[in-house]
Amino acid sequence: MDFFYAEMLIVLPQLNIPNFLFYTSGAASLVAFFYSPTLHRKSDQSFKDQNTLLDILGIPLILSSDMFNTF
Repeated sequence: MDFFYAEMLIVLPQLNIPNFLFYTSGAASLVAFFYSPTLHRKSDQSFKDQNTLLDILGIPLILSSDMFNTF
């Protein structure tokens, strides 16, 4: 995601221009990113504190401590 994408999300609909995100990383990281809200709904702990294997459809089991940091 580039630096200007957040601003473009506001401007493009006003100009009736469709918007999209060109994701240059691997599909597994994209799946994990999109599935992270579901994981957060299942537990109120941080990933690093859970110390479990996460079962995310389409990717191998991953340690919760290896998940990305959220902002």
